[in-house]
Amino acid sequence: MVAFGYDCKCNDYKLFAAGSTSSRKMLFDMYSVALNSWKSIEEVPYGFPEGFKSGVLVNGNFHWLADRPEDCSGFLVSLDISNEIFKEMELPIENLEDDLYFYEVGVLEGCLGLLEDLYDDHVRLWVMQNYGVGDSWTVRYTFKDHRILNRDVRLTWSFKSGEILLGGVGTYGLLVCDPKYGRNREPNVSRSRLYQQELYFESLVSLKSSTYVDGKEEIEEPNKKKTRN
Repeated sequence: MVAFGYDCKCNDYKLFAAGSTSSRKMLFDMYSVALNSWKSIEEVPYGFPEGFKSGVLVNGNFHWLADRPEDCSGFLVSLDISNEIFKEMELPIENLEDDLYFYEVGVLEGCLGLLEDLYDDHVRLWVMQNYGVGDSWTVRYTFKDHRILNRDVRLTWSFKSGEILLGGVGTYGLLVCDPKYGRNREPNVSRSRLYQQELYFESLVSLKSSTYVDGKEEIEEPNKKKTRN
């Protein structure tokens, strides 16, 4: 299980990788591009039912669905990319007597999103409208297309037009949904099935250059410390 992103607080790219231990916990290691070194950051007592999916980046934190091995109760876990600290987050609660089953974390219009399976009848998309506020979870869309009724679906991207790109579904692995008009279509992007899709964001910060987003640059002169123009 991996996650990769840019830490703007210390101007560093970080790669997080996790693997299970003999104690049935997950040990997270972090590689710093700036320091060119690995370190162990924390051993967490969680299970990750999503397997080895990449972390979903929202608000400077990576997110995964997790559960507690002792009672299999589910929750969201976040990892702060800068402080390298894990926190538990609340899942949506609709009725205390009903257990909601969530199987996918994603991003919708910059907000944290969750896909919920409702007994193979339809899928609901929940959105956390105010990050970190459990009471702000709300159902944004409901999907009833038979192609979406499987637990391999991934919430991949949301367009300004309101359309949503789902991965892991359809003939070739992608499906564009238009919730406003209730229309779904498979984009003609590949003749072979795409089994896994990942997002990436272009950055002005190179992995190894000294160029910063604000346009300033570090210049190193002989026998002098680095300074900014």
